[in-house]
Amino acid sequence: MRAVFSHLSGPRRGEVDTVEVDTVEARILIGSDAACDVRLEGHDAVAGRHAEVVLDDCDYFARDLASPTGTFVNGRRIAELILKDGDMLEIGAGGPKLRFRVQVADGEVCRPLRLASDDPLERSPRPGTGAPPSTPDILTRLGLGLQRETSPWMRRLLAAALVLIASSFLLSVAVFIRGTRAGREVRRDIVKLERQAATERRSREQLEKSIVEERNRAAEAQARQDREMNAQLALLREEERGVREQLREARERSSSRGIEIRTLEAKAVDASRRLQAFEEERTLGERTIARFQGGVAFLEGAYGFEDASGRPVRHPGKGQEALGKTGPTTGGTGEILVAPYSGTGFLVRRDGLILTNRHVAEPWWTEKETAQLAQKGFRPRLIALRAYFPAVDVPFDLRVVNVSEKADVALVKASLGDQVLPVLELEKRRSTAASGQPIVLLGYPTGLDALLARLHEPIADAVEAAAGDDLEKTSRELARRGMIRPLATQGHLSDVLPHRLVYDAQTTVGGSGGPIFNAAGKVIGVNFAVLTEFSGASFGVPISFGVELLQAAGPAPRERRVTAPRGLSP
Repeated sequence: MRAVFSHLSGPRRGEVDTVEVDTVEARILIGSDAACDVRLEGHDAVAGRHAEVVLDDCDYFARDLASPTGTFVNGRRIAELILKDGDMLEIGAGGPKLRFRVQVADGEVCRPLRLASDDPLERSPRPGTGAPPSTPDILTRLGLGLQRETSPWMRRLLAAALVLIASSFLLSVAVFIRGTRAGREVRRDIVKLERQAATERRSREQLEKSIVEERNRAAEAQARQDREMNAQLALLREEERGVREQLREARERSSSRGIEIRTLEAKAVDASRRLQAFEEERTLGERTIARFQGGVAFLEGAYGFEDASGRPVRHPGKGQEALGKTGPTTGGTGEILVAPYSGTGFLVRRDGLILTNRHVAEPWWTEKETAQLAQKGFRPRLIALRAYFPAVDVPFDLRVVNVSEKADVALVKASLGDQVLPVLELEKRRSTAASGQPIVLLGYPTGLDALLARLHEPIADAVEAAAGDDLEKTSRELARRGMIRPLATQGHLSDVLPHRLVYDAQTTVGGSGGPIFNAAGKVIGVNFAVLTEFSGASFGVPISFGVELLQAAGPAPRERRVTAPRGLSP
């Protein structure tokens, strides 16, 4: 490395002093003294040892040595200053002027940063091509030059700068990636919420549609039943009037024989008996509801599946999926697979024993999907089972006491506390049921849909506002408002078999477990199925199977006297 001083003025104007610098801490003296490296004689402003230029870690410093006339760099008086290539030194005020230059050979390891970067940044053509160097070439040469030719201090500074730049870059990339990921998650959440909102809208629309359809069906069925009953009643009354008119005319005719009068009297008695029986059958449903509806409960439950260690089955999708579809697992954070359902039950003992179907107490019973999941190592589990009784504003949790292995009946139990509800009487005589007998069926067909369909619109809107689409909240809100009441349908027994009763009283899903009453108000069976293709065929389990379960449960505990709820008779 060389320090070059060109004399611009003074006695040595036009001359050049070149000083070889072979150490990183060399000192170049400037003055009139014979020992100076740059000697300036014959000028009054120059002191013997006027100034010095020091090379310190690849940087040149100009330093005044307490000269009386001062040292100037680029016209400014200095005490000490870092020199740059091309700076002008003035030795004393009005003294000789020197141009400072630095010459560095290629490959030297101690070059100022500016000089180390000069060569790589020159736009010289690439060898053999004549084309200017590419940006990667320039950056590569620049990096190598800075690494090999600058001082250790400068290399440390550059390394720290590179680390800072790299850290900033990596931080920016991390922030960008996190922002992108967060944006994707937000977009996924938005899409999920939009789908959920669309699903809820469709569910609400379907519920409103089903409620309207249920109201229309109920109104049409009631109107049709009333027309048929009124027409039949009119015929019976007309028949009775005709027979009595014939009897009156026969008695007035003195020539009438006694046998004719007795025959007409028998017809009149038969017509009156049939008219009375029909009128009693017509009001059978009303009387049955008035006496026993308080003991007929709306059952609401939910079930799922678990593995051998008790972990619940989850599903990757959202909402209720068919249990037989592929994909259920106990791992991950997916939604727990829950299947809600509803049914009917009725109180058969004051200590809280309730009779219902086995497929209500064990809803997975005979389900094909259960068998498919069992093959995969999953077992069913009852998550919840509750009973809502009319005129009681809170539900009762149920536990399964026993299930029949012979028929679709089961016994469950609720802790009623001080509540006293109507206990339904079971017909224990096997010979009482016969084809053609009138019956009344109580239950909750279609579950919540039928209960909501019977509400006035303002009340239905209030229930929906309070509960939303939550089934359990809806049931509790209906109970709180006293809107849990069973439906009654009437019909006749068409066939009586050892394991089955067949009748034409209409029902559907949700009515399972409902009691079947005879004309005497006793339960002769438990509703369990309906032939969906033909509304005139419903099926019940003879009550004898329920009596067996009740007897197997043992005697009831001694009762204590409490007060029954107002408006219901036990």
